[in-house]
Amino acid sequence: MIFKEFTQAVIFLSGFTLCAVFRIGVTVSAEMLTFSVSSLIMIADYSRGRREAEPVTRMDETGMRKALEEAEKALAEGEVPVGAALYHGDELLWADHNRREVSKDPTAHAEMLCLRHGAEKLRDWRLKDCTLYVTLEPCPMCSGALLMSRLGRCVFGAADPDAGCCGSVYDLPADPALHGHTLWTHGVLEMECKALLDRFFSERRPEGVNQ
Repeated sequence: MIFKEFTQAVIFLSGFTLCAVFRIGVTVSAEMLTFSVSSLIMIADYSRGRREAEPVTRMDETGMRKALEEAEKALAEGEVPVGAALYHGDELLWADHNRREVSKDPTAHAEMLCLRHGAEKLRDWRLKDCTLYVTLEPCPMCSGALLMSRLGRCVFGAADPDAGCCGSVYDLPADPALHGHTLWTHGVLEMECKALLDRFFSERRPEGVNQ
């Protein structure tokens, strides 16, 4: 991962600078020392991530089952089979699936649709008491929307090693510069979510379509 390599480089340079100050006695500027200490703190904070340590609940499985129902609808429509369901406690606010091909809207991912319509239903853009269930790890756009909506929690099934931004390629909710509050949990009904995606990409992927 490019980000991981960058992280290792920052840690190495920061550590070298601190060693130079405290062990070798090399004179450095206050700005360089401040950068080194800040970098180490930032990386340590990021490495903890925003992943939730709580065990998966029965409600998590219920929510993901609903998201899988939506993913099946996407598959039937020729869309990339990703579904999502937004809950406020035990109340289902909105469930939807990818609609990019049908709507010709580049932002019509399942997560975006749920956040948009869920906020309308609550009459509040702040979704801090809500949980979003989605069959595939959110992309950069959707992960950013999780933060902007102040979503309390995101639960996803299959990881996305190519574009996932809740721990795979990057972890937007954990970036200290963004002051995010969204926790995420990975792996609920993972094999079922992944099987649906594998089926689409191996048998039914329309030419030129990407998630």
